[in-house]
Amino acid sequence: MTKKIDRLRQWTSEKLGNEQKTQESEDFRELEYEITMRYEGTERLHQSMALYVRNLSKRRELDELEKTSPIDILGQAMAIYGDEFVADSTYGQALYRLGVANQKLARHQEIFVERINKNFLEGIEKSIAQFKDCQAARKKLEYRRLAYDTALSKVQKTKREDARLEEEVRAQRIKYEEAGEDVVRKMNSIRDAESDNLADLVDFFEAECEYYERCNEVLVNLRKNWVSEYVNTLYCDCLELRC
Repeated sequence: MTKKIDRLRQWTSEKLGNEQKTQESEDFRELEYEITMRYEGTERLHQSMALYVRNLSKRRELDELEKTSPIDILGQAMAIYGDEFVADSTYGQALYRLGVANQKLARHQEIFVERINKNFLEGIEKSIAQFKDCQAARKKLEYRRLAYDTALSKVQKTKREDARLEEEVRAQRIKYEEAGEDVVRKMNSIRDAESDNLADLVDFFEAECEYYERCNEVLVNLRKNWVSEYVNTLYCDCLELRC
């Protein structure tokens, strides 16, 4: 209890400007600034990616037993309605084909979301866990720093030599330095993980390219027949009306 009170007094004195506190090195502060920047950027990236995935993953009730994506619901509605028309109905055929295409788009979307969740989002969450671990170590360092400065202040205020107090300073300095080394190791680990972050980013880009390429392929294949048949039908109808 006495040590806690002493640390509280030291902390209060520092805040009031009555006591000097031990400062980390310039290199340490620069590295800490970089890690803070990385942490804030990763947090923003995680929030925005989670929102992006959540929007892509939204489900609506198709019936009491099934939930599916809005685009899949639309595709099913089109396909079912189009299938109810007579076989030679151009509108019915167009509805059915576009409905089936939208259902294919829904499948590609599900694959895309699954890949993002498995790779990119998991990678970001792993990075955030590293940052949290580093923050905990940084708090421990501040605690050790305060304990060291408290012991140092006692020695400086003592008018006579006190071996017990000097030993306490030495012990607290060792703990403070060890805590500082631990923080530096964790910060460097975050920096070293940049290659993994890049690999996850590349994978997301490749997944995004594949997703849009497959979606485009579905629509292009549909357009080859769907639009041309529809336009030809309208053209023939116009010719019949003129006759």
